[in-house]
Amino acid sequence: MTMTSYQAYLPSDFNSNVKLLHRKRLMNKIYGIMLLLLIPCMTYAQAAPTKLWGEVKNTSGEAMDFASIVVMNPNLPNKILASTYT
Repeated sequence: MTMTSYQAYLPSDFNSNVKLLHRKRLMNKIYGIMLLLLIPCMTYAQAAPTKLWGEVKNTSGEAMDFASIVVMNPNLPNKILASTYT
C-alpha cells in the first residue's frame, strides 16, 4: 500500500497568488487605457500640416483676413484645427 503525500498550501500562498493575479489584471487595464490614449497621437503623427489663408467679410461688410491650419490625413477627412481672424 502506497502513501500519497499532499502538498500543504498555506493561506498566505493563496493570498499572494491572488494579489499577483489582481496586479496583472490592473496592469493590463492600465496598458489598455494608455493605448487608447495614444491612438489619436499615432493617427495624427502621419499628418502633413498646411496653412490656408484668405479674406472674408463679416456681417457688417468689413474685410477680415484669416489663416487656418488644416491637417491632411490619408485616413481621415481634412480637419481644421485652428483659425485666426484679424
